[in-house]
Amino acid sequence: MTTQRDLATAAEVSLKICDKCGWYAIYGHAERCDPASGNTAQRLIDAVPDVAAGQLGYGDGHVVFDLSDDFSIVFERGPRRAPGAFSLHHVHLLDSLSIDESAALVRALKVWADDITAKRKDGVG
Repeated sequence: MTTQRDLATAAEVSLKICDKCGWYAIYGHAERCDPASGNTAQRLIDAVPDVAAGQLGYGDGHVVFDLSDDFSIVFERGPRRAPGAFSLHHVHLLDSLSIDESAALVRALKVWADDITAKRKDGVG
């Protein structure tokens, strides 16, 4: 929801406000704004209350989960995706990983992928 403060700030620096969602209409936001994606993104955030997360605008389907100070993961929910579906947009790590750390990450993702694949085969999820 756009507040009076948002409107005043936008006017001070000559920013436009998106008519669809009330966020600042910058960096191509208006062209990709989809409030339904934003609402779905918020549902994903709500599903993981123990991990710090945020959206990149009210009508944006990007969700950033901050796993640590140096490590975050970004999911994207675009208007062409099935309802409630996300893609893994990117993983951001400020530091580099050793071979052992990289291998541990790959093993963890493999366990996750095997679990998801099995649940989908069983019609769960």
